Amino acid sequence: MASATFCVGLVPTYDSIGFWAPVLMVLLRMIQGFSTGGEYGGAATFMAEYAPPRRRGFLGSFLEFGTLAGFSLGALMMLSFSVVLNDDQMGSWGWRVPFLIAAPLGLIGIYLRTKLEETPVFKELEQSGKEEKNIGAEFKDLLIRYWAPILKLGGLVVALNVVN
Repeated sequence: MASATFCVGLVPTYDSIGFWAPVLMVLLRMIQGFSTGGEYGGAATFMAEYAPPRRRGFLGSFLEFGTLAGFSLGALMMLSFSVVLNDDQMGSWGWRVPFLIAAPLGLIGIYLRTKLEETPVFKELEQSGKEEKNIGAEFKDLLIRYWAPILKLGGLVVALNVVN
């Protein structure tokens, strides 16, 4: 995710490589989106497994809070750049800076990944040697029992993403 974001900041201009500039931009954004989607579920699970049972919802919400905080900081950075830089500077290099910042953030993410241990829930399951339950059956039971709140939550997520 960080690599694709960083590479967006390195894409040559349309004047340099013509048609391939927007093609590269779209491909990098697709890679960025797929990797974000793949990362999000694992991060949510990781946070929920580390949280105490009575605080999972609250502590798990920090994943979404962090995402929105990142969007807001990026927007604030671009607002600051647009105030400080003129249109030529903004068009030539200013817009690239937030994407290039992904490199050090990605390195921090890799460092954290290598230092974090498995969650206690995962360790306990691994040590017990038990097989995981049939997730499909449990998911079906959840849908049958909680279909209305799930639909409401889905609507809220769609609304949030439309606003974003």
